[in-house]
Amino acid sequence: KGIMPNNIAYYVEGEEKSAKLLKLVLNINDTDHANDALSRFIEIARTLFRKALNQEITADIANSLALRKELSIEYINKCVTIEKEEWLNSRSKGYTLKFTIKNCDAHSIGTSA
Repeated sequence: KGIMPNNIAYYVEGEEKSAKLLKLVLNINDTDHANDALSRFIEIARTLFRKALNQEITADIANSLALRKELSIEYINKCVTIEKEEWLNSRSKGYTLKFTIKNCDAHSIGTSA
């Protein structure tokens, strides 16, 4: 059996017309190809940020993604987090990287009327 390929998943939680949480997840199963997967993940995160907040991603968020460094900030009333989970008991030395944009208050993300 070979190593499972790296993958990216996108999750949305909320109501039909408004999201309360947007989550992008990168699973690195094959560390030999981690850089390609991370580059694609960052590209998608930039697009998600732009579409959700009508702003370009900030330098500190982009840098934290590139360095696979955890971060938690509030930006335009949204909580933006980057979380990294190392798979310590895995032979592949893989990890999961999560990029999340969620409400810090009662407003919805990108609400459409």
